Amino acid sequence: MKRKSLFAVLIIMLLITFLSCNNSPSEPQATIRKIIITGGYSLSEIPTEVKDGTVITFPNTKINNHDYTLTISNKTYSAGDEYTVKSDVIINVLLNHIFTPWENNGTSTHVRHCTIGGCNEVNTRLHNFIDGECT
Repeated sequence: MKRKSLFAVLIIMLLITFLSCNNSPSEPQATIRKIIITGGYSLSEIPTEVKDGTVITFPNTKINNHDYTLTISNKTYSAGDEYTVKSDVIINVLLNHIFTPWENNGTSTHVRHCTIGGCNEVNTRLHNFIDGECT
């Protein structure tokens, strides 16, 4: 008799397990993609992880008073552009500096400075003479 009772309990447990599994819809799990931002700047509006297929819009903000440009796999994007995440992605942030004209610094180089307030970006290059003028 114990054997029949144990068998009946086992059958009831299997039925409950089977019915509970078949009544709960299971959806495939979305793939999570990582977003890495490089270039020494951050865009806090862009998450570091999203579901595959998520469309992100690059924010219409300035970084350190600068407009910015983004590159993803050698393609350029600007503020307001959209990008659909289909894989892990590295976003490189570049500031759009506004520079003074090149100036001779009295040595073998010339310099230019960013004119945007609070920016200390300076470019220095060797002189490059074309038709007698430094470019």
